[in-house]
Amino acid sequence: FKNRGYDSRIELVHNKLGLFEGSVGLQSGSNDFSAQGEEAFLPPTTTNTNSGFIFEEIALGKKTRFQLGGRLDHQTIDVDETSNFGAAQSRDDLTGSGSLGLIYRPIKDYAVALSGSYTQRAPNAQELYSNGNHVATDTFEVGDKDLDVQKSQGFDLSLRKESGFLTGEINLFYNKFQNFITLSPTGQNDVGGSPIYNYVNLPAGFYGAEIKTRFSAYDANAH
Repeated sequence: FKNRGYDSRIELVHNKLGLFEGSVGLQSGSNDFSAQGEEAFLPPTTTNTNSGFIFEEIALGKKTRFQLGGRLDHQTIDVDETSNFGAAQSRDDLTGSGSLGLIYRPIKDYAVALSGSYTQRAPNAQELYSNGNHVATDTFEVGDKDLDVQKSQGFDLSLRKESGFLTGEINLFYNKFQNFITLSPTGQNDVGGSPIYNYVNLPAGFYGAEIKTRFSAYDANAH
């Protein structure tokens, strides 16, 4: 496998503008990927992604802050012509995501946060154009160039301790997906005996809890 690329980002944090405090930025990246040899399961591809994003906060009194963010991504995937995978082709996707959040600090050092988000993700080159045996996983993967953009709605609720010897958070989350992109078994094997999996869109739901803690071993400012 060969993968060469770059990723760049510029972000501007602005002074308070009316009620708003936050930042805006741009991000750009490119990846030139190729798999060589008899095991190649994916044609050479070049993926270019250009994005713009914004994040803002509004103070609602001394204890509450309202947050909002948004992002636009434009992704282009160009596929080279090869004898194994056929003619050159390309795909363009424009996706957008947004989020809203509320942070409330009822007492010192503690905060309760609630957020909701809507996200979109364009399929990557492997999900679109795979057609061969993936030796690392011993599966025969088949992509679908007509996959839909993955979409989801999510909610997060967290309790945070933000200062002191012990800090951390407890987080509950739920995400509902339309057109979730995943590998699905076909129940068949290729000529070498590897099970065949197709990349497909499926409805899906994820929910769970996360706990994170951090102990401060030494605080110079405490003396």
